[in-house]
Amino acid sequence: MSTVTISEDEFLRLKEKAGEVIKRDPTQCLAIGHTWKFIGGANAGCGETCSCSVPVHECIVCGDCDYGDNDEGNDTRQECALLDHNDEAHP
Repeated sequence: MSTVTISEDEFLRLKEKAGEVIKRDPTQCLAIGHTWKFIGGANAGCGETCSCSVPVHECIVCGDCDYGDNDEGNDTRQECALLDHNDEAHP
């Protein structure tokens, strides 16, 4: 028997096509926390000339998005605040 790997989005699409209802239950997230999935990046917004990036995640249960408001994003913004944004070496 062979193994096939599919994305989570494809898995959910196939479940819906098979007639299974995918219910997003935000109360689960309130009780045990979000189940985050990385979906891309956003500008850190550290300053006018900032080009730093922070990771953005979406909860696969309720669909909420953290918009980069996460531990790694906070670390990036703190590090960026210490940099000289007029320095050519700064991204």
